[in-house]
Amino acid sequence: MKPPWRAYPDLHRRSVGWREGEGADYYDRFCQMFLGLPAAEQNAYEEKYPEPHEWRGFYGVIRHNPVQG
Repeated sequence: MKPPWRAYPDLHRRSVGWREGEGADYYDRFCQMFLGLPAAEQNAYEEKYPEPHEWRGFYGVIRHNPVQG
């Protein structure tokens, strides 16, 4: 599964599109998928898909506050 910024490159991180409709569904599925990975696989995923500048801190937010992402 691609990270949100790759799946929906036209949606800004703080866009309402992540809270409504198709973007919201994808975001929720992504968070569930990511949090379901063991820590080593989460780290490997982060290396494969580093956060772009606009999304900096995203992985940390999911880990520490999975509801907010």
